[in-house]
Amino acid sequence: MTICFVANFGKTYLFLEVARRLIKQGDFKVVWIVVNKKIKNDLLADELVNEADILFLPKNVPPAPEPAHIECKINEIVYHDRYLKFERASMKKYLHKVRDYTYDFLKKHDVRYVIGELTWGHELTINRVTRNAKELNCTYIRPHVTRMPDRHFAFYQGERDYLAYNPEQALVSDYKTIQVSKPTYFAKNTKNLSKSRSFGSRLMRLKRYITAERIDRHDPSVMYHWYRRFFKGYRDERNSIQYKFVKTETWEAVKDKKFVFYPLHMQPEASIDVLGQYYEEQIKNITNIWKILDEDSYLLVKEHPNAMGNRGFSFFKEIKALPNVLVVNEHIDSRKILDKAQAIFSVSSTAGYEAALLGKVSFTFSDVFFNHLKGCYRIGVDHFAQCKNFDDLIKSCREADKDKMNQEQFSQWLYTNAYAGTWNDEEEGAMKEENLNSLAYALTNYCKGR
Repeated sequence: MTICFVANFGKTYLFLEVARRLIKQGDFKVVWIVVNKKIKNDLLADELVNEADILFLPKNVPPAPEPAHIECKINEIVYHDRYLKFERASMKKYLHKVRDYTYDFLKKHDVRYVIGELTWGHELTINRVTRNAKELNCTYIRPHVTRMPDRHFAFYQGERDYLAYNPEQALVSDYKTIQVSKPTYFAKNTKNLSKSRSFGSRLMRLKRYITAERIDRHDPSVMYHWYRRFFKGYRDERNSIQYKFVKTETWEAVKDKKFVFYPLHMQPEASIDVLGQYYEEQIKNITNIWKILDEDSYLLVKEHPNAMGNRGFSFFKEIKALPNVLVVNEHIDSRKILDKAQAIFSVSSTAGYEAALLGKVSFTFSDVFFNHLKGCYRIGVDHFAQCKNFDDLIKSCREADKDKMNQEQFSQWLYTNAYAGTWNDEEEGAMKEENLNSLAYALTNYCKGR
């Protein structure tokens, strides 16, 4: 069986170690799709990888000899990509080339599974080739955390959080009831963010900006042009400073009010810009929620603790102009808010998952795997337009609970379809033998079990 990894910065080297174990088993051939020249050279330096096993797709790749007539909604991808959107005309042509070369490569090597992220435009294009070219008989899978239970992952299909599972697989008996807890990667992200704000880190970013080191001008997943990098750095620093002047509410000031809760997502981030396409404009989400609330209800909005710099003063000024919309301090423990909230609205956030596990009403604007829980509902603008008010929205969604799982059933289902381990190359222990063997076992089990 041939599988294909889509290289993605540091995660590529974790993929390589997993590939090493799969090849050693003797049942797998591994090929690669790469967009970065250094990563391509690093792979070729390994004895396992041959030139013929790599499809190299830099931005300056020439047109493919034969176009693949597959609909991939390239305009949609270019519009949402955090970097390609700055050069939409040329990047649209580039993604068409990605589509054409990918189709030929997957067909030539008879690839059955493609393993990668869904962050960058080229990854989304590759995914859509596998999805829409049925004759390839190829599936794109995304190994990703389950968040809770901690240090577990599952395989997801599609551009939503569709957890891939076999409905005929017997449910495991050895499982634990999933409880709300902070994933270990959250603490790691917080630590990295704190470090990035230090004077030394700022100095290093300035140095890299001047020297343009580690920047491949033909890599579609990096921002190459100096003026765009300068503006992004300037904007992030400006927003971080401006946020200090945003008046936020204390817990004491809001705890006795009747409220619903909207936790802001980090942005740009695949969890909202990809999983939440068409709901990535968070001001619109907040406004739509506010429209259905009665006069004595409040909407609490809380900045993501790791997102200082994502949004400037004008963002908060606009949402605070809506009566009864309150921005609460980012250091308030979200668990306190969840316990008191009438409902939680999010695109795909961990807070929404936590709320559902706690038995609270949780609305998501994207399809997520925890929509299987009772009280957790996927909604859209049509729900807002058709409901009379907030209470009517809940009433209309409650009808779906008869087909959903309680916490115990959901825990058993998730443990049946999840695996212990981490694909996060930055997480402690990711490159250790025990974890790498677990990842190789999980991938083998998944691919051969289908």
